[in-house]
Amino acid sequence: MYFERLERALPGFREELARACGRAGRSDADSITVVAVTKGHPLEATLAARDAGLQVIGENRVQEAQAKWEVTGDLGLSWHLVGHLQRNKVRQALKVFDLIHSLDSLRLRRLSGWAAGHRSSFRLTPPARSPSTASRQMARSAR
Repeated sequence: MYFERLERALPGFREELARACGRAGRSDADSITVVAVTKGHPLEATLAARDAGLQVIGENRVQEAQAKWEVTGDLGLSWHLVGHLQRNKVRQALKVFDLIHSLDSLRLRRLSGWAAGHRSSFRLTPPARSPSTASRQMARSAR
């Protein structure tokens, strides 16, 4: 079910992505990382995304991702955390995720950076975005 839906939807998605790149003056649609967010969907959705050629899986819950990650083993997937990370889940998250998109406090960033020192492939680089409440809070807590 999931694979068939992806197989039908991906060509149109890739065309729209290419058009959006053109509107933005970019010609490098292939260099954009597509994150297949499978939150709330069963393992079948993750496997279908992989079978459809998507290599980056996004989850917003550490425990849900860990359960899928443990079953999938080494399938060549890259796992991204796209939801809030609680301090008590940092060590667990660092075992599963290759990138965390949402660090919303300086304290959490420091803790994640310290814990990630043991994993060379882990990145703490959040995506570029406009100033938000979270980034203003980080700036205030850094003072």
